Amino acid sequence: MEASDRDRIFERAGDVGRLLSQAPEYGYLRAAMRDIDGDEEAKGQLDRIRELQEKLIGFLERDNFDRLMEKVNQAIARGLKEGEKSRIILPS
Repeated sequence: MEASDRDRIFERAGDVGRLLSQAPEYGYLRAAMRDIDGDEEAKGQLDRIRELQEKLIGFLERDNFDRLMEKVNQAIARGLKEGEKSRIILPS
């Protein structure tokens, strides 16, 4: 894969993040995350799930695709943050 192809993938991933940030479902997710932050029992359960997830990942083999997908996910996250700053509503 050429560098320009990767750049386009990351650019599109950022676009996906911006679009996702404007979806009503993303607002619901953010509200749910705020609710969980206030619930100590739920936070404890999520922490336990994350610990188990980390252990599982430790057992799985990593390859180039996993690293690429992590970068794509990071680009989506950046797009989500950018989209949160700009409240332009796109027609559906």
